[in-house]
Amino acid sequence: MDIDTACSRHGYIIKYLNCPIVWKSQLQGEVALSSSESEYTGLSYALREAIPIMNLLNELKDNGFVDEVAKPRIYCEVFEDNTGALEMAQIHKYIVREQNT
Repeated sequence: MDIDTACSRHGYIIKYLNCPIVWKSQLQGEVALSSSESEYTGLSYALREAIPIMNLLNELKDNGFVDEVAKPRIYCEVFEDNTGALEMAQIHKYIVREQNT
């Protein structure tokens, strides 16, 4: 009944120009009730890192800190193999998770 072994692990790599700039593998802070919930949580952690980086790169591009010839198109490509997590991410609905007291 070790709480550390009950938590799922997630990991991600964020690349810029095909060079890793952020990478992480860690245990999640909460116990997931399903593999879909665990994958969705991992996806959330990864995008919390990726979105500010994308905003920074867009701001640098808009303010001319990147050469006109080499101005990159900023986009995010996310890979997820769990269909339940993908559905949760794509269909915006809120389901309250019951807490055990």
